[in-house]
Amino acid sequence: RFVSSSHRTRFVSQITIEDSKMTVWYFSRSHSAKSPASDFTKDPREYIRVMLSFLFATEEELGYDPTIQRRLDSNPVSRKQTLCYVYQVEDNVGDKHERYFKTQEALFEHRSLCATGRATRVWKVVEVGSFNELEPLDSSILVLKDVWLDSQSKTECQNLDAIFQELQKLAD
Repeated sequence: RFVSSSHRTRFVSQITIEDSKMTVWYFSRSHSAKSPASDFTKDPREYIRVMLSFLFATEEELGYDPTIQRRLDSNPVSRKQTLCYVYQVEDNVGDKHERYFKTQEALFEHRSLCATGRATRVWKVVEVGSFNELEPLDSSILVLKDVWLDSQSKTECQNLDAIFQELQKLAD
């Protein structure tokens, strides 16, 4: 459930210990894996290696998406801070290489009981300067759709292009 409910998580690694047996688990939106159980009383080096791997891992190695950052946004009028997410998106159209969008509110959020799947979220957003520059660049309210697709899946843009091509064939 953590993989599908967390906005920033791509995958989760976990450890279970039962008696003297340790098992390492990996869960992502596409698959899961389980290590063979090892007896950490007979092989303490393996236990130490696993623990140190988690202890010294970077956020990205722990499964956090570096293109989504959690931030506290200050409201100068109410003097309150609210939690928001800032998405870094590649700009394939304009002359910018990256654009940043700060979430305002969730318009749709699919919370599945299953760890796998698209984990679709739709946000009302404003464009900002960077992860740390949270002032809107202009007053435009935009919509951002965050969805996990399998590598074989077509994007919405590809599906729409295919529909319009078929409609054009009918019109001709």
